Amino acid sequence: ETGCWLFMGAHHPGATLPLIHYSSPKRCDDHKEGADDLGNVFLKIATALRNSRQQEALHLSEALSDLEHQHTQGLFEKGWAEQLLVAYEAAYGPLSQTAESIGPAGPMGPP
Repeated sequence: ETGCWLFMGAHHPGATLPLIHYSSPKRCDDHKEGADDLGNVFLKIATALRNSRQQEALHLSEALSDLEHQHTQGLFEKGWAEQLLVAYEAAYGPLSQTAESIGPAGPMGPP
């Protein structure tokens, strides 16, 4: 009715259905051989945006997995150190008392 060329397209980033678009009759009539051009360009743009979002999510997921692994490794090392400390204190007494009895020269005596 307005006689204008109009193209509208929409696509939600999380959508599983195809994008939707509308072209005005005047735009289609005035450019019959390229009626699908804008729709195809919009599809390429929407696909690129969706793929970049998925790539970002993949990178963040990988980073989270790496951090979780580092955290687990840190907990393992902390547990190992605590077990070593318990074994040391069982053999030699509490660490604070052992350090006082050794003195500044160390366990082997003066150099």
